[in-house]
Amino acid sequence: MRIKIDKGFSINVKVRGHCKYCGECCKDTVYLTIPDLLNLEKHGLLDKVTMVHGLPALKKENGKCVFYNGRCKIYNFRPVVCRLYPITITPNNLKIQCTKHEYACKYNTELVYSIRYSDLIKLFYWFVRQAELMKQYGLIKIGDEL
Repeated sequence: MRIKIDKGFSINVKVRGHCKYCGECCKDTVYLTIPDLLNLEKHGLLDKVTMVHGLPALKKENGKCVFYNGRCKIYNFRPVVCRLYPITITPNNLKIQCTKHEYACKYNTELVYSIRYSDLIKLFYWFVRQAELMKQYGLIKIGDEL
């Protein structure tokens, strides 16, 4: 399966299993990238954005993403981290954690994504570049540890 990350950038993943749409992953913080913010702006949804640990993220309602109601209301233009799940790349003082090549959904262990290390490295640097751009444009409010 090919996952589009940004214009001209996509990665291949092998998928085993199927999502059960339980919404448990929607309890996680959904951090946003510049393309995500532009998509939300295009659809008039920037009011659904908040800051979490100095980074733009989707707001939550009742402990889940504001766009979850049994299914994703913005599925066609969902954020990059949602498209990648269960592959997780989480900000940790602006350092990105991505250290393995096979990811299982923690709520449905039958759903597994496998990714080549080369694509994982490209993805890592894409996220670092996103953080640099957001910092440059004042969209994030955290230290200088890039």
